[in-house]
Amino acid sequence: MFLKNVISAKEARANFAALLDDAEQGRSHIVMRNSRIAAGIVSPEQAKLLPMLEAVLHEIGESLAMAVDPVIVAAVRAAEEEAEIGYIVSYDV
Repeated sequence: MFLKNVISAKEARANFAALLDDAEQGRSHIVMRNSRIAAGIVSPEQAKLLPMLEAVLHEIGESLAMAVDPVIVAAVRAAEEEAEIGYIVSYDV
C-alpha cells in the first residue's frame, strides 16, 4: 500500500494541488527524483510528529553507537558481572 504513494518529481509538479488535497485528508506521498527520495508530502498532523520522530531516531542512533563502543560495552559487562555477585558499583564512562 505504501509503495503506491511513491511518485516522481515530474508527477508531483503536475499534480501538486491534488497532492495537497491528499495531504489535507491524511494521505502522504513520497516524491522521488533521480531514483532517490527527494521529499515527502504529509498532512499537518503527520508533520507535527516529525520533530518527535527525529528525537526518537536520534536517541536510537546514540544507543546504537553506545552499543558498539568497546569501552562502554566492557563497562556494562563488568557492572553486570559485579551485580551478579552482589557488588554495588558506579562507573564513570
